[in-house]
Amino acid sequence: MMGKEELSALISRLDAAIVVCGILSAFFVMGGAAAGFLNLRSNQKLRKLQAGEALVQQAIIDRARAEASSANLKATEAERDIASARLETADAMKAAAEANARAAEANETAERERLARVKLEEQIAPRQLLAEQAERLREALVPFAAGATRVAFLCSSDPEPARIGKPMSEAIKAAGWIVTIAFGNNSSRAVSSIYVEVSEGADAATRSAAVAFVSAVRSITNFLVIGPRPLEKILVSGSFTGTSTPPVSTMAEIGARLDEATIRITIGPK
Repeated sequence: MMGKEELSALISRLDAAIVVCGILSAFFVMGGAAAGFLNLRSNQKLRKLQAGEALVQQAIIDRARAEASSANLKATEAERDIASARLETADAMKAAAEANARAAEANETAERERLARVKLEEQIAPRQLLAEQAERLREALVPFAAGATRVAFLCSSDPEPARIGKPMSEAIKAAGWIVTIAFGNNSSRAVSSIYVEVSEGADAATRSAAVAFVSAVRSITNFLVIGPRPLEKILVSGSFTGTSTPPVSTMAEIGARLDEATIRITIGPK
């Protein structure tokens, strides 16, 4: 058993412990309150920060949405502008195509008119056989000079037919063909252009010679050539006046020489 003094000391120690515990309890209570207060203040600050960040994020989102909306609007306007530009381009291409078509039509019309003028000028302009053309004609006829082929070359004495008749008859003679040449006007038969006839009894060589003459004149010149046709007997009447080669003194002799020919070439007006 404890003595009185020991019990008194134990009680003193217990009282001290109780005081210490009280102090500690007060400290912990005050610390908890402080911690709670600090926690509350921290939570308030955190909520304020979070609210501020939310506002900033929302502002950023709103601005991004506004920019996106503006970009979409601009894209729509750009697409509309592109569509309008494409439409204008299509209209311009259509207008250009129509203009080109009109220009082509105008050019075609102008070309037709030019060709018509050229043809008219050719019809009006007097024929002429150039020296180079006459030489080409001679060269083309040389292979067909058989010697027995007799040609009657009749040419109107009018200026225009005579202009080509003289060099043409000379080219035929120079090619070696036997030719009776007569320049004059025979009222018994009217012939225009260049008229070629072959007698019914003509041999193959003579017919080939007639065809060669027609082909050569057509290829070398732009003269209108008719034939070869069957030879038609003609009457050399007294109205036939002019010159002949070889020379003859009477109209009957002219007619006889023409009848001897197996090929007749008549040069009439254009």
